[in-house]
Amino acid sequence: MSRGPIEAHRPRHLRRRRPAQPRRARLVVPLSKDCSVAVKPGVKLQTFVSWLQDLLSRFSRLESQDLQVAEAVEALAGKE
Repeated sequence: MSRGPIEAHRPRHLRRRRPAQPRRARLVVPLSKDCSVAVKPGVKLQTFVSWLQDLLSRFSRLESQDLQVAEAVEALAGKE
């Protein structure tokens, strides 16, 4: 008999769980009190600055539309 049917009848808190997957390593770069950006640890500073410049350029084109950040992200995602 396999464990499947036996496990199904055990209370949920006693069932075997798969081990949690380790979180991927990341660096959090604080931009302001309420804002931060997460990147992989191996990213070069030049690459990071390039990403920020590109992001600033794309968001700047939408600035006059008085959008919330979520709306601007959706607008940019549709144009790619």
